[in-house]
Amino acid sequence: MAFGTDPAAYHEARPEYPAKIYEILKNRCGLAPGSRTFEVGPGTGLASTKLLELGASPLVLIEPDKRLAKFLKTRLLPAAGRLQIENTSFEDVQLNSRSFDLGIAASSFHWMNERPMLRKAARLLRSGGWWAMWWHVFRDLSRPSEFQRATHQLLSRLDRGPSWAAEGQVPFALSTEERTAALRAVKGFQRIAVATVRGSMVFNTVRLINLYASFSPIRRLRPAERNRILEGLRHITEKDFQGAVKIPIVTPMYIAQRR
Repeated sequence: MAFGTDPAAYHEARPEYPAKIYEILKNRCGLAPGSRTFEVGPGTGLASTKLLELGASPLVLIEPDKRLAKFLKTRLLPAAGRLQIENTSFEDVQLNSRSFDLGIAASSFHWMNERPMLRKAARLLRSGGWWAMWWHVFRDLSRPSEFQRATHQLLSRLDRGPSWAAEGQVPFALSTEERTAALRAVKGFQRIAVATVRGSMVFNTVRLINLYASFSPIRRLRPAERNRILEGLRHITEKDFQGAVKIPIVTPMYIAQRR
């Protein structure tokens, strides 16, 4: 529920997913006009919009937060005839088994009890259908950024959300062996594959502060502590980086086909 307090600001803060992700959905996972698709935890619809553009129909969005569900309904109104919004958790949603061509989770599946929910995703897919999950990770473990080093002391005491990792550990999304092992443990899945897209983006001060404000460990702070952290980030951005910070973005994607 941390993400629904200001859906518009959250939506503006988060960058689009790379084109390669959607190329894989089209070329490997068969996304095409008329593909019956479900999305787990769509948030503000960053991926949902692209799925609709590529022809997903119907597109079933499973969003537990009422405020985000309302935002999705308003934002995606032109596609209302192809859209179904389920305002509930993936754990509780009731959908017909073996009725979907594609299921996805974009920067959301780390909030799930992974293996039981992967089994549920597999049950919803028809034979030959595909599951895909991916994340944006705003750092590159192979080469820590200057901004990451500059903000280490400020951020080091934050609680870790399920997608973050303690110092020296690998984030959930980049734990390739664990994620693929979880997919292999689902007997209904085959043809498991991983792709990693690497890039970067320059954030001005306002967008960078909004990005960090959208991270769950910061959103969960009490207002005074949250403001202290964000002001610290603002000061570092302006003083040490002249209001323009290049942030590495790593996007790992995992796909699997239903037997």
